[in-house]
Amino acid sequence: MRNLYKSLVRDNEWFTLLITVRANQVQVRLNGQLVVDYVEAPQPGAGRKRRLGHGTFALQAHDPESHAQFRNLKVRALPDDLPNVTPTPVVDDLYREIIRLGGENFPLVDFHTHLKGGLTLDEVNAHMRLTGINHGIAVNGGIGFPITNNAGIEAFRQSMAGAPCYIALQAEGREWPTLFSREAIAKFDYVFTDSMTLTDHRGRRTRLWIKEEVDIPDKQAFMEMLVGKIETILDQEPIDLYVNPTFLPDVIAAEYDTLWTPARMQRVIDAAARNGVAIEINSRYRIPSPAFLKKAKQAGVKFSFGTNNTDRELGRLEYCLQMVKECGLTWKDMWMPKPDGQKPVQVKKAK
Repeated sequence: MRNLYKSLVRDNEWFTLLITVRANQVQVRLNGQLVVDYVEAPQPGAGRKRRLGHGTFALQAHDPESHAQFRNLKVRALPDDLPNVTPTPVVDDLYREIIRLGGENFPLVDFHTHLKGGLTLDEVNAHMRLTGINHGIAVNGGIGFPITNNAGIEAFRQSMAGAPCYIALQAEGREWPTLFSREAIAKFDYVFTDSMTLTDHRGRRTRLWIKEEVDIPDKQAFMEMLVGKIETILDQEPIDLYVNPTFLPDVIAAEYDTLWTPARMQRVIDAAARNGVAIEINSRYRIPSPAFLKKAKQAGVKFSFGTNNTDRELGRLEYCLQMVKECGLTWKDMWMPKPDGQKPVQVKKAK
C-alpha cells in the first residue's frame, strides 16, 4: 500500500525500524525518521473489509537473490484507543487507483517537484505520507537560475541531507554542461532538462513559457526548429529525463494536435530511444498526448511522472495516472534512477 523508493541507508549498514500498527493506522520510522504514516480510510459499499486487523506478521526478502539480516526483534501490544492525529484521506477513484498501483509495485514517484511558492521539504514529505506518492525534488541550474556553479550544487545537497526523496538537477539553457563539473553533476540522483530555453531564429535566448519573449512568424518553421533543438539536446546533453515534452508556447498551444505531426513525434521518440533518455508524463501541462505516448511505448522508451509545480500545490499525478490507463503502461515501462555506485559519471559528452 505504501512503497519507499529512495534508499536512506547503504547496503551492509545496520539501521533501526520502528513499526507501529494501531487500529487503522500504520507508521514506520527509519532511524527515528517518520517515512510512512498510512491511515486506512473507511471503504464505502457493502462487503468492503478492512485491510488492517489482528494477526501475524512476516519478514520477507524481495527475491531469491536478496539477503537481509535482522537482530533485536521486539514486539509489544498497543491499545487501540490512543488518538490518531494524522488526517484521514479522502477516498475516491484516484485514491483507490494509487493503492492498487502501489500494491503492484508500480513506481509512484513525482520526479519533477520544486520547493516553490513557500512549499517546504516537511510539507512535501507530509504529502508523500498522505498520498503514497514519492518525490524527487529538483533545483534549477543554469545562467539566470538559482544554481550556477559546483558550490551551489553542494549547498543544495547539504540542505537535502537525509530527506526521504530523490534530489535532481533541472538543467536550464543549452550552456549548462559548461557550468558544472561531471563529478558535481553525478552527485544528483538524476538530471533532467527541457527545450523551453533555447536560441530562436533571431539568435535570441528565448524562454518559451514567457509570451513576451516568443516570436513565431512561421509556425511550421518554428516546429522544425524546435524538433531539431530537441534532437540535439537528446543526442548531446548528459541527461536522464526529458521533461515538459512537446510543450508549445501559448500562442500556438491550441494547435498542438496539428503541429505535432506523427513524423515530428517520431523524430523526438527516436532520439530519446537511441540515447536511453526517459520521457516525462507531465501532470501540469497534460503532455505528451496519448498518441505520442503510445508511439514512445512501442519504441521501448521509458517514462517518468512529473508535476513541475510553480506553487505549493502538488496534486496527485492526475494526468499521469490517466495516461497509465489509457496507454496501457505497466511498471516495466517506467524509469527509475540507478542506485548509488551504478550511475555513470556522465551519460554523454556535449559535442
